[in-house]
Amino acid sequence: MDCHSFQAEWNAHPISGPDTNDRSPNDLRLLGQLNHGVYTDDGIDLHPDVLHEHYGTTNQQVRRRRGQTGAGHPPEEDDNSDASNSDSETDSDLGITTQVAATQHSNIRHAAIPVPSNSNPFESEDSEALYFDALDLIRLEGTIPAGFGALPIEHAYEVEEVIRLGRRGRKELVVGLPEHIWRPRIELWAQAVHLLNEFMDAGAGSIVSVLPLEGSLAYSDRHRRPVFEAAD
Repeated sequence: MDCHSFQAEWNAHPISGPDTNDRSPNDLRLLGQLNHGVYTDDGIDLHPDVLHEHYGTTNQQVRRRRGQTGAGHPPEEDDNSDASNSDSETDSDLGITTQVAATQHSNIRHAAIPVPSNSNPFESEDSEALYFDALDLIRLEGTIPAGFGALPIEHAYEVEEVIRLGRRGRKELVVGLPEHIWRPRIELWAQAVHLLNEFMDAGAGSIVSVLPLEGSLAYSDRHRRPVFEAAD
């Protein structure tokens, strides 16, 4: 306990001198981490055999006599250890995956992140077909719903977007957004989202259940909701 107390006190006391400026070891360590980063040893928790398998020497070291450099590859320096080591390497490879997984298991501190569901928002194929029929009518009418920033009075269209790059955001990447390409896509997105919200609020599944198969779909300009008219 006395050693730990001395260690804590020593690391907190200021050090005099032109290089330290009365900073403590804790201060110097923090400044060093801020200026130069922190070195992370990826293999600190790996078994030595695993490190040797991937980073070590797999062949038998060649021992040369005094004055020999290995230039010219004389016959007495031939290394035939590759063939003899092939069987042992194959055996070790079989368990290397299990060893790595077991070693890294302690670093996993969270459960698996659930993948977002990709379910169909429509209750039936009829309601889905009804939705796309209504969307086609809206596109033919050219009606743009409000509240999505797609109307000129809501948001002026910008022909380019600036993306800032780098750690400090000093670099800029200008991305061109031609209006004849992107405005139709913005309008289609606004129409599709608005109509989908209307369908979800109105319960398209229940509407389809009472809609005659011979019915036709129209779009109300007054309430901006899908309405159904019986065919003649």
